[in-house]
Amino acid sequence: MMKRFVKKQGASPHRAADRDHHHRHSVGDRDSALFESARQAKDASMKEATHTIQIGIQTWATDKNDTYPSQTQVNVGAENVGQYVDSWPQNPYGTGS
Repeated sequence: MMKRFVKKQGASPHRAADRDHHHRHSVGDRDSALFESARQAKDASMKEATHTIQIGIQTWATDKNDTYPSQTQVNVGAENVGQYVDSWPQNPYGTGS
């Protein structure tokens, strides 16, 4: 004779607690993943900005017989490296320029 296993109606209090724990854990993971994604986007933006300024500095040096600009000349302005950068990049982290 074969026995049948019948699932009881209603939820086990242990399963509900496990489900709630899993839900809280997955929300934290999602927030962490979003934070990591935002950080990676800012990092990529910084790399792009750095490369843009690097190209401006190299173009300056090419036009000035391999003389590189001073630190004070690496900024926005018609007499500075900014003349070689179409759109001076902004710091995605919100500090400095």
